[in-house]
Amino acid sequence: MDIRALKNEAEQTLRSADYPPRRLVLIHTGIALGGSLVRALISYVLDHSVSSGGGLSGMGTQAALATAQVVLQLVSTVAMPFWQAGMIFAALGYVRHRQVLPRDLAEGFRRFKPILSSGIMMGIQYLGMGFIGAYLSSFIVAFTPFAAPVYELMQNPDLDMTALDLNADGMVAFMLAYLVIFLVLYAVLALPLYYRYRMVNYIIMDQPGTGGLAAMFRSRAMMRGRRMRLFKLDLSFWWFYALELLLSVVAMADLLLAAAGVTLPVSDGVAYWGFQLLAVAGQLGLYYLVKPKLELTYALCYEDFCQSGEPQPQTAPQPPKPHPWID
Repeated sequence: MDIRALKNEAEQTLRSADYPPRRLVLIHTGIALGGSLVRALISYVLDHSVSSGGGLSGMGTQAALATAQVVLQLVSTVAMPFWQAGMIFAALGYVRHRQVLPRDLAEGFRRFKPILSSGIMMGIQYLGMGFIGAYLSSFIVAFTPFAAPVYELMQNPDLDMTALDLNADGMVAFMLAYLVIFLVLYAVLALPLYYRYRMVNYIIMDQPGTGGLAAMFRSRAMMRGRRMRLFKLDLSFWWFYALELLLSVVAMADLLLAAAGVTLPVSDGVAYWGFQLLAVAGQLGLYYLVKPKLELTYALCYEDFCQSGEPQPQTAPQPPKPHPWID
């Protein structure tokens, strides 16, 4: 797999497509970000109504807003994997020179069952890795100097857990050490799993009728010996993922600045919505300019993996066996 060749082919596909991929990505991203803005608006109104009081007359409005916030968050969390799968289906259509239209973005919802079942099974495995990482982290950090404050507290017979100061310097260092060790261990355990099942949604969207478990087995077989190649492809887009992370930080900049003790010369509401809209505008621009090429490159990578599969061993034809009742 030549990464440069894949990107060049993605550029050619981007230019020759009948329906502009950038317009399709704009529709896809706009709908996803629109939902996040609605959630942010409901959260802001709810927080404002709670902080301003309102007595019993406002209880009904607050309850309705809280319910709407929970429902919208749940719907968004559940729907997003299927919405992202629709983008994969569209990218595969582009690289195979099929006609692609905005309605293709809903294809992930039409393959609800395999995407859901594979997501649940992979989630269980990730959760198991998390438990293993948490256990090993607690075991490792217990042998470091950071655990000394904890041992001192455990040896205190008059320890009152309700009065325990978790903000003490020793406890903060202990929790940070535990978090760092856990993140490192979880990355070591989960990254191979992530790349093993990286092509699950591509297989589901490419092969109608494929079940979630079958797609996981096929992805595992497809990625055998190829995980490092895909990792290098991911690294070639490091700047895109870094900008995504930076935009996520921008969306929370008002909270981060407040935690750092920085006071802005505007009201809290203006700062909150200013950073939210700035992050949304930045993400729309980033996705419009870069995401089409990125999605087409990964679709071409999947095509390359499919076409360069391991050859099946050819066995010589065997002569027919004589029938036991015929001499």
